[in-house]
Amino acid sequence: MAPSSEPEHVRRLIKILETRALGMVTCGAGGGGFLLMLTRLPDDADKVQNIVEGHHIDAYVATLNIDEEGLRIRVEEAVGLLGVGGA
Repeated sequence: MAPSSEPEHVRRLIKILETRALGMVTCGAGGGGFLLMLTRLPDDADKVQNIVEGHHIDAYVATLNIDEEGLRIRVEEAVGLLGVGGA
């Protein structure tokens, strides 16, 4: 990312949170968007929220979960639809 491409309050937020992060990336443009952060510890959302509030930064902390099992697809034979399955 180009130097100084994000607003000062975003640079400040990144600096404040960098010790808790495995990685961060900013997304969005035109005064909107968000900072996506992967924390070092799985349950750090409350700590991050407290840090943000303690520095009087107007930001919302949302939590995400990663499904470690992955996507499972079950295929069933479509009987009677458009002549498929011998109907």
